[in-house]
Amino acid sequence: MKKLLLSALFSGAVAVTVAVAAPASAAELVSNGGFESPYGLMEGWSYTVSNTLYILGGGAAHTGDFGLTFISGYEAWPDYIYQTLDTVVGETYHYSYWLGAAQQDGEESNFNALLGSETIGNFGYGGSFSHVQIFGDFVATSDQTEIRFEAYNTTGLFVLDDVSVTGPLAGEVIIRDPSGGGVPEPGTWALMLLGFGGIGVALRRRTAATLALAA
Repeated sequence: MKKLLLSALFSGAVAVTVAVAAPASAAELVSNGGFESPYGLMEGWSYTVSNTLYILGGGAAHTGDFGLTFISGYEAWPDYIYQTLDTVVGETYHYSYWLGAAQQDGEESNFNALLGSETIGNFGYGGSFSHVQIFGDFVATSDQTEIRFEAYNTTGLFVLDDVSVTGPLAGEVIIRDPSGGGVPEPGTWALMLLGFGGIGVALRRRTAATLALAA
């Protein structure tokens, strides 16, 4: 009777397994994101060879001793830097960077930041401002993701510092259907949970009836 009851409850249900991914510590993926390396941009970054792109000390940095300045004066030839990061498709990552600017209002300037195909920052004709943090989360769509910054500023400079991409973020519960039927709908889960409850009630009643007959 017990076997028949179990078979009847599961005959129309989707077979699933639940895999719990252990939370992973979020690793820093960007190398030399603070531009503090004694080797300058040669550590971690690919970049344009230009005398208007360089690491500057003193007040230019958000933290530490150095920050990166973009002073290219021509829209047709902006300076740029980039890194290619190892990522996992479908996993979530957190990005953050700090940006400041010294420029004259109304003059030609633009700063653009990309993570993969996603724009994660764009500033133009904005005048001077002290360091601000730009941050957010993104989901990787490739096993390699490029982070890229490019800028030009005819009358001043942009200052970039403390670039960071961390992840993957904490693990999550993953539901898989070994039969290839997909993840059950919420209604299916509700029916399955009711079924489990029905099994428990039926078994308790059967046990109680058996004990009553024995008495």
